[in-house]
Amino acid sequence: MMADEIAVMYAGKIAERVRTAELLDHVAHPYALGLFKSTPTLKIKQRLYSIPGQSPDLKRHKVQGSPFALRCTKKPKVCEA
Repeated sequence: MMADEIAVMYAGKIAERVRTAELLDHVAHPYALGLFKSTPTLKIKQRLYSIPGQSPDLKRHKVQGSPFALRCTKKPKVCEA
């Protein structure tokens, strides 16, 4: 193992930080899950998973709450604050 912890970042903020072994077995944040689902395999002609939507333009808009909230399919109210 090369790292004890992994931090998944989205829009310049840490979305999830956990011990490496825990992240691989129990992905919690929907963005981290999307990253793992988009990992290519050796299957021929397999389309990669794509997270719907676009990343926010942080230069033009100040984001309230989680910057991933607009793209999240499991968004709890706390993420919109």
